[in-house]
Amino acid sequence: MTAYAATLGRASAQRGATLVVGLVLLLIITMIGITAMQGTTVQQKMATNVQFNESAFQAAEDGVRTVTQEARSRRAPPVGSGNILVDSLGSAPGTVIQRVANDAVKGTRSNAGVTYAGATSAAGFSLGAGSGNFVFHRFRVTATGVARDGVSTNTHVQELGRVGPSP
Repeated sequence: MTAYAATLGRASAQRGATLVVGLVLLLIITMIGITAMQGTTVQQKMATNVQFNESAFQAAEDGVRTVTQEARSRRAPPVGSGNILVDSLGSAPGTVIQRVANDAVKGTRSNAGVTYAGATSAAGFSLGAGSGNFVFHRFRVTATGVARDGVSTNTHVQELGRVGPSP
């Protein structure tokens, strides 16, 4: 009978140890799960930020493209008296001629400005103008794109040039 009582005492002590070991393992698994969820949340935020930054980059590129297409075209621009480069050339030094574009589908907007950056002499010949009466006009295009979140922005600066008769 004493052997049975000794075995019964050890069994009840082992059941308590099993409970403690089970709770410790459950706590460890819970901590691993919480850490994994936090890592996933951080990765999701990083991916969203990359997406917004790329969207702002594309909006800025769209602003530059809008200005360069208008500069190349012969059609009337959305605003102004003529081509955006002509408007910039005829304005006071340092004046920025703006073009704003909104993309409702992507939720982005771009603001592009053109500033006349000066002229240098250029060699050339024209039947109507003769020889050596040309200048190289430089224009600076600065476009800023804003993503849908309103926080992510990207700015691109590009220069354009056009050869024309000297004034």
